Amino acid sequence: MALLGNSTILHLVQTNLSLHQPMYYFLAILAVTDLDLCISTLPSVLGVLWFDARKMGLVPCVLQQHFLHFFSFMESAVLFVMALDCLVAIRFLLRYASVLTGPHVALAGVVLATQSASITAAPSLHLLNFNYLCVLLFSY
Repeated sequence: MALLGNSTILHLVQTNLSLHQPMYYFLAILAVTDLDLCISTLPSVLGVLWFDARKMGLVPCVLQQHFLHFFSFMESAVLFVMALDCLVAIRFLLRYASVLTGPHVALAGVVLATQSASITAAPSLHLLNFNYLCVLLFSY
């Protein structure tokens, strides 16, 4: 359902020219982040459900953990920036179009991704020093 809903949002924002505004660009960034969050957990969930694979190696486990936390931080940051977008729209109504342009939104997306990656990279790399096996515990 998440894949279908977020894909629909991306399709609507891309095809409808009246939605080419900063608020909808942030919504598209949020949809992409949510899609990536769903896709990052998909291999282990499908492995458990289809093949009853309950164990995972260290590197795939740490990689999945990194992406899970990266996209979670990214989603929170995008929601915060969307709140700031509303604040700018209310506070600077007449200058809103000149303050938030397409390149500014793209720059905000790049900054948010860089910040989220820098927050999650060091702990993820530190986990590679430990010697353990990740066991997936899902109950039916």
